[in-house]
Amino acid sequence: MIRSKHSGFTLIEVLLAGALVGIALGPIYLMQGNVYDQVLRMAQRVERFFIGYDFLLEAQSGDEESIKETEDDPRTELSFELMGPPGDIAKQFNHVRMEKAQWRWRLQKRTYQDVFISFVFDMPEQKTEQVDQAQGAQASMPPGQKAATPSQMKPGEKK
Repeated sequence: MIRSKHSGFTLIEVLLAGALVGIALGPIYLMQGNVYDQVLRMAQRVERFFIGYDFLLEAQSGDEESIKETEDDPRTELSFELMGPPGDIAKQFNHVRMEKAQWRWRLQKRTYQDVFISFVFDMPEQKTEQVDQAQGAQASMPPGQKAATPSQMKPGEKK
């Protein structure tokens, strides 16, 4: 049996293997960094969402039409506005209000903003009383007889 004096890999073989491993693992390393950044951004966005949602609930329970606050940890600018519906919609839906809450923050030299808009229906007081009166009159009627609704009654007429 003949044995060679030299055993092992040559320098060129080792360098070539290292280059191939680097080419194969480089994109995986870059993707891992991108995924980590996206997870970090989404986690911070979810955290800001809950801060904004709590702020919206607080603002809804108050009587103020407009509120601005700044949260320090994490740094977030919050604002709340209560307004009527815009333009032509106001003529058709005069009992609808629009609530708009928004929050802004900066992360890695970019500004992010989320906006939450909800519509609230305010039932008119006058119509509510008329409906309650009509329901009360209908409950006291004998079976089979219907009470007149407020729109069927003449002004000044009682049930």
